[in-house]
Amino acid sequence: MKKILHVLFTLFALQSFAQTMEDSVSMGTGIPIYPLDVYYNVTNGAKDTVRNNNWHLAFAVRSAQPPLNVARAACVRINEARGVQVFVPPTTQNWNTFDTSGWQSWRRLRDSDTSWDIGAFNDGYFVQQFNFGWGTYNMTTRHIDGQKTFLIRIQQGQNAVWRKFKVMQLSFDTTWYAASANIDGTDSAAITITKGNYAGKLFAYYNLLNKTVVDREPSTPWHLLWSRYFTRVNVFGIDTFYTVTGILQHPTIRTARVSSVDTDSAAFNDAEGKYTTLINIIGWDWKVSPQGPPSTTPWELVDSLSFFVKTAEMTDSAYKLVMTKFTGPNPQITIFNKTLMAKPQPTVGVEKLSAGKIKLMVYPNPAHTELYVATEENEATAYITDLTGRTVYQQSTLSGTIRLDVSSLNKGVYFVRVSTRQGEAVSRVSIN
Repeated sequence: MKKILHVLFTLFALQSFAQTMEDSVSMGTGIPIYPLDVYYNVTNGAKDTVRNNNWHLAFAVRSAQPPLNVARAACVRINEARGVQVFVPPTTQNWNTFDTSGWQSWRRLRDSDTSWDIGAFNDGYFVQQFNFGWGTYNMTTRHIDGQKTFLIRIQQGQNAVWRKFKVMQLSFDTTWYAASANIDGTDSAAITITKGNYAGKLFAYYNLLNKTVVDREPSTPWHLLWSRYFTRVNVFGIDTFYTVTGILQHPTIRTARVSSVDTDSAAFNDAEGKYTTLINIIGWDWKVSPQGPPSTTPWELVDSLSFFVKTAEMTDSAYKLVMTKFTGPNPQITIFNKTLMAKPQPTVGVEKLSAGKIKLMVYPNPAHTELYVATEENEATAYITDLTGRTVYQQSTLSGTIRLDVSSLNKGVYFVRVSTRQGEAVSRVSIN
C-alpha cells in the first residue's frame, strides 16, 4: 500500500474548522451486568455488538512475523471477567494422571492488560528460548508442542465447573489442536481451530461448556473495544486485581492520553510524543464510581482528560475523544465527543505535497469559490471528500492542473485526494 501523506493547514485554521460530533456506545442492560462487548470504528462510527459471556478461551489467529511479532501467533487468553480462572501446578503433570490435590496453592494465571499478545496460558513466555508458556517451539518440525496441563475453573452462578485443559500443538502456525475434559477424563473434547478461517481477526473463541468455536469479532475494521476485563487497581491503598469496564484498543492503532489540559483547548501537539500501542491507554480510569445506586446515577468523570487516536493510516491527523457521560450498569451508556484534529503547519495559502513520485500543490487554502490542484502528472483525478469519507466532488484533467468549483459546497473541512498513475496523495483544505 502506498503511503499517503496528509498536507494540513495552520493552527488557526485547525482550531477554526475542526468539527466535533457526539457519539455513544452502550454495553446493554440486564444480567450479567454490562452483557455486551462493542467493537467501534472511530473513522465511520460503526458499532458491532456481541455478547461477552458466551466464550471461555481465545486462540490467536494472526500469523507470526519473526523476529518481532512472534508472540501474537501463539497467544491463548481467557474470559476472566466472566468467571474463568486458570491455575498451573508447580510441576508439569501428565494429562491422563492429572492430580488437583492442593490446587489452592497453585499459581493463578492472568491475561496481560497491556498487550493482546500475552494470555494467561503464556505464563513464562521466553523465560527460556522458544518457550511460549503452554508449549515449546520445535525448530525441526516448526510446530509448537504443548508441555503443560492446566486447571480451569468456570464460575456458574453459585457453582463452579472444573476442567483440565492442554494445548497439544500449534501446527506450523496454521492449526490449533487442544483438549479439554473433566478432571477424571470424562466428557472430553478435542479442539481444532484453523487460523485461515479467521482472516483479519485477532482471535477465534471457544466455549468449554457447549464445546463450540465462536466467531465473535466483526469482519469489518474496528479500532476500540468496550469490554469487561481484569486489571490491577488500588482499593483503599491496597493493590489488587479487579474486574473493570473500560476501553481497549486494536493493536494496529496508537493512542495518547493527555491530562491536565482543558479538553476544549487540548490540541494535536499536546499528544505528540505520547502515542503508544499499549491496549489499555484509554482503559477504565477516566471515570469514578458514583455514590448511591449506580443503575441510574452518572459516574463522575476525570477532569481535563483527552485521548488522541491514530489509525494505521493516519500520520498528521488524529481523532480526539473526550468522555462526557458514563452510566451503569442498567443501562450502561458511554457518551463522548469525537473531533478530527490535524497537525498544524507554519504556512497557509499554497500547500505542497510529495507522496512517492507525486508532487502536488493545492491552493488557495482556505478556499472560497475555486480550488486549484497542480501536479506534474498530465493525467490526474481529484476527489473532494467530507469528514465522513463521502465524495462530494470529482474532476479529472489531462493537463496537470485541475480547477475545482467549490462554490456549492458547505463551509467546513474537506480532504482533496489526487490519484495518478504514479500513486495517490491527500491534502486537507478548508472552504469558507
